[in-house]
Amino acid sequence: MSNEAVRKTKRQLHPIRKRNLAERIMDTIAKYETKLPETSAWNDLSALSTQTQISSVDADPEGIFVTTDGKRFEATANVHVVLNYGPAEDRSSFPDSYPAVVTGTLAPRGKVKIEEFVVDTSSFTR
Repeated sequence: MSNEAVRKTKRQLHPIRKRNLAERIMDTIAKYETKLPETSAWNDLSALSTQTQISSVDADPEGIFVTTDGKRFEATANVHVVLNYGPAEDRSSFPDSYPAVVTGTLAPRGKVKIEEFVVDTSSFTR
């Protein structure tokens, strides 16, 4: 998608009003947890510890927006992880969470497809 198309889409976003559609989007985002290690978002997460584990992913119900035409969505989410340091016999583990922005498409029959999942790990280095 071109930068102009992204800007145009962002201007057309509105809070979601259909509860069942919001729930489908939230379910799809939660299930995406298993796919995260196969995405570019994993690079940032895996760099946080020697063995980063994803605990869960959840969308913020108040942070789901759809385009006027109902074909695209954007949602805020949290990625909950466990950061592990050191060898297994002497490991230190710490839970942490990082915000994410999820964008995707909505098909006519209610199918939700995630196109981009961006995790902000900048708070780790602050």
